[in-house]
Amino acid sequence: RSIDSVTRLTSLRLNVFIAAEPAAIETILARQPGVRELVENGWVNLFAIGATGKNCWRYCGRQFVEAAE
Repeated sequence: RSIDSVTRLTSLRLNVFIAAEPAAIETILARQPGVRELVENGWVNLFAIGATGKNCWRYCGRQFVEAAE
């Protein structure tokens, strides 16, 4: 078979932005192992937006880190 005849699959990732402090989201992830697994395995990119809207963190490596500008 030629490459042209092979169907290629594209993996999609979901970006989720939540208006909450990282600690609140981490509490929920601790209680929801299925959701935590999706995030930790890279299927969902999880972001926390601080109360003022000026701070943003990304969940990376089992913790939130401040997102770069």
